[in-house]
Amino acid sequence: MPHAVGSIVIKCPSCGTSQKVKAAEKGMSARLYAEIDGKDRWFTALTDVMESLLSRISLTTDSNTDQIAEMLLQIENIKMKINTQSNHIIELLENTTCK
Repeated sequence: MPHAVGSIVIKCPSCGTSQKVKAAEKGMSARLYAEIDGKDRWFTALTDVMESLLSRISLTTDSNTDQIAEMLLQIENIKMKINTQSNHIIELLENTTCK
């Protein structure tokens, strides 16, 4: 997130979230789409799940967005544990298969 030098607060240009600079940490999230039993489903993966997913496809959180998107689109048969109320992915299970 960009911020003005000397500012104590930063604001995300994408989502509008504000946070104190000294409390900011590097993180990532993604909204992942899947078709399950003929129904469209969207799931949210936060930093810990994304780090696990990226490690399975030989990328890191330092990889650029285009690389991450390209590799995520090649993944098949992800087994995951989800919170059914929020559709947040809690953890990835077993191995992930890439095309």
